[in-house]
Amino acid sequence: MHAPYLVHRGALSSLKRSPLVPDAPTFAEGGFAIDASIWTGVLAPARTPPAVIAAVNAEMTRAGQSADVRDRLATAGTEVATSTPAEFSALLKSDLARYDKIVRSDGINLE
Repeated sequence: MHAPYLVHRGALSSLKRSPLVPDAPTFAEGGFAIDASIWTGVLAPARTPPAVIAAVNAEMTRAGQSADVRDRLATAGTEVATSTPAEFSALLKSDLARYDKIVRSDGINLE
C-alpha cells in the first residue's frame, strides 16, 4: 500500500498521475523529474521460511483487492499497490541505493 504522491501546490511528487486525483499533474509533467512516492510495506525477519512469506503476501494481496479496504484507504489518499516479495525486495534495494547516493553526494550526516 502506498500514498503515491505528495500534493504540493497542485502537483504530485510521483512519476505518474494518481487515479485518486486524476486532474492533478505531476512535477515531472512540469519539468521537474522527481519521485518522492511514499510506500508502506510488510517486512519479515531474516530467514523467515519462503512458504510463510508467500502465505502472508497472498493474504495481503487478497486484502488489497477488497473494495472495502481500497475505499477506506482512498479516503486517506492512499492507493493500494501490491507486488511479489521479489518486486518489493527490488524496490527496497533501489530506494536504498537512491537515497544513499543523495546522502553521500550532499554530505548529509545522519545522527
